[in-house]
Amino acid sequence: MNVRFSLLICLLFSVFQSSDALCQNHSSKKNFVTADSIGWVKLMKFGNHFLFRPGETASDLKQAMIFAEKANGLAERLNKPAWQADANLLLARINREAGRTQEALPMIEKALAYYKKSGNFLGEGNALLEKRSQYPLSEQNCKERIMIARQAAAAFHNAGSKKDEADALKELGDIMQFCVVDLPEALTILKRSLALYKEVNFKELHGVYDLIGSVYSNLGAYDEAIEYGLLAVKTAEGLGDSTMQLCTIYVRLALTYFQQGDYNLCNHYHQKALNVAIDHKDNSTIAYIVANLAYATAFYEKVDYRAAIDNALGSLEKYGGIDLSSTIMLYSILVLSYDKLGMHAMSEVYLKKLLDLNLDDQSFHNVTQSVLTAAIKHYLATRQYGLARKYLTSFMQVAKQTNKTREVSLGYFWSFQLDSARGNYISAIGHYQNFKKSQDSLYSVQKQKQVATLNVRFDMERKDRELQIRSQNVSLLTKKSALQQELLQKAQTNRNITAAFLGLSVLFLGLLFNRYKTKQRTNLAIAENNRVLQKMVSEREWLVRELHHRVKNNLQTIMSLLESQSVYLRDDALEAIKESQHRVQAMSLIHQKLYLTDNLATIDMSNYIWDLTDYLLESFPGRSCRLSLELDPITLDVGQAIPIGLILNEAITNSLKYAFPNGRDGSIKVVLKKDEYSSKVTLSITDDGIGMPQEYMSGKPGSMGLKLIHGLAGELGGKVQLSGDAGTEITLEFDQRITFGQPGGLEQEMPIS
Repeated sequence: MNVRFSLLICLLFSVFQSSDALCQNHSSKKNFVTADSIGWVKLMKFGNHFLFRPGETASDLKQAMIFAEKANGLAERLNKPAWQADANLLLARINREAGRTQEALPMIEKALAYYKKSGNFLGEGNALLEKRSQYPLSEQNCKERIMIARQAAAAFHNAGSKKDEADALKELGDIMQFCVVDLPEALTILKRSLALYKEVNFKELHGVYDLIGSVYSNLGAYDEAIEYGLLAVKTAEGLGDSTMQLCTIYVRLALTYFQQGDYNLCNHYHQKALNVAIDHKDNSTIAYIVANLAYATAFYEKVDYRAAIDNALGSLEKYGGIDLSSTIMLYSILVLSYDKLGMHAMSEVYLKKLLDLNLDDQSFHNVTQSVLTAAIKHYLATRQYGLARKYLTSFMQVAKQTNKTREVSLGYFWSFQLDSARGNYISAIGHYQNFKKSQDSLYSVQKQKQVATLNVRFDMERKDRELQIRSQNVSLLTKKSALQQELLQKAQTNRNITAAFLGLSVLFLGLLFNRYKTKQRTNLAIAENNRVLQKMVSEREWLVRELHHRVKNNLQTIMSLLESQSVYLRDDALEAIKESQHRVQAMSLIHQKLYLTDNLATIDMSNYIWDLTDYLLESFPGRSCRLSLELDPITLDVGQAIPIGLILNEAITNSLKYAFPNGRDGSIKVVLKKDEYSSKVTLSITDDGIGMPQEYMSGKPGSMGLKLIHGLAGELGGKVQLSGDAGTEITLEFDQRITFGQPGGLEQEMPIS
């Protein structure tokens, strides 16, 4: 059997050694890969840190480029396509921030190619959003940005990333409402984005609320637009958002109130937007809001052309030249206001400034149309019909190119006015007919928008109802299934409980019988042990008692020897012998007490001190000295009782010998007190004699007795104080020790706390 066990141990040891060797090889290989991974991750982390560092500078972009290129180089060296794709995407972002869009686009395409090939939908979505950023937000890029945003949303959907999908849908809805492309679909997309945000408990919903309100406003559903605009305001303010996004929310809500004709609230939210823009020192936005306020105040809240001129001139003086669209609006206000007041020369001055503005081909059509509108109205008012025709032709060309029905209708109306003024009535009638047709078409478009809005609302409500019904059905089926499972579980549980109860009952009975037998055996063993221990304790008590008896006898023998020796001695030698006798008697009394009492470990100090003082008084016959004792019932162990007895012996003997010379009367007082709240014990021996020499009071060495008192106090761990003002007072303070031990004095001692 031992041989088999030894072989098994050796076999297990060899297996563990082999296993450890394999683990070490695998660990070293894993550490090599991990080191490269950590290095690449650190390079990417540093690159992103410098790219997105607040207060970005050219130096930051340069540092970001260095880390990104190193990460890409490491990925190429290790042939890690996934790392290369991420590094290329980071490089593209850095180049875009640096204004090098042409260099960024090929890097994005590389990353996209890998993500699509590997099925990394999350990476594909991020790369597509970066690609979208390569196209500036303008009417010319609307189609491209919409297509890319759709692809990004689909990629995030396939990746199962609801938050990223919601972001992409929000981006798509924003582009569609900006480009005014299929607004009903934009509304559906934004509502889907909102639902996804709520699914993932995303709290910052003010951006999507704002966009939904903007789409509703463009559709003419102003009540819904205001509802979502106010939701955006409430959410943004509740989250403590003070960014320029809050400014945008205020402006869009103000414009919605403007469309509804509530100019007080329009001005209120314009003013709040202005405060945010001022806090951010965004002068172009400040100029835009100021122009809006001036326009609304001058022409809609109350018609006051002089106030309009003052507001426009003040705004131009403070913000002129900062923002092109705001400058155009302010110049247009001046042109139209001066014309209304008949001050055509002044109107001509600002029209010239308006026409001299550099409008490139990239300018939005509404900016161009604002300039042309001011020119047409001015030249009609001043009857310069040739110039009016020139700018009207340009206005109609832009309106038809951008398919703006409202502007085309307005152009026909101005053409009707122009031809009527020039007497060309047949052409005027034709333009008027076209004006009416376009108005009807415009009305039809508005109706279509309203119908589309209603359809969207109906579809949303229908889908909500369907989802609610499905949810209820699923809930019912779930409850039914849960109920069936619960019934089955209860039946199974009951069977298990019954079987377990029977098994436990048998086991419990077996345990009870086993406990009974075990208890019997234990009780017998305990009884035998107690008998043996009791015998041992009794024997030890007698041994200790015998020990104390012999010590006492030995001490008595020593006293007898000292007594015999004293017969042959005189003076100092005799005194020394007597002092030694007293000291031996002090110790002998303790052993006598221990021998005669049941407790062999501690001494009743009150009885002991009575006996000791009686003995000392008897040792000095002829002394008329009174002894007063104030003793608390205190017990001390032998280790503390002997030093106390010796100290009492020295102090009382000293008083009896020296305190009362020439037979004078006196008193000695011994006080032993225990502190009620601690382990402190105080022993005081006082006489009213002549006192001790002053040099002893100051701590100088004294007699052998004083040295002995100090030494014994140190043994007790206490402090001795001497006083000789009116007699002699010796005070000792020490900590009482409690004794834990067995009969017979084999004890351990510790202070009482």
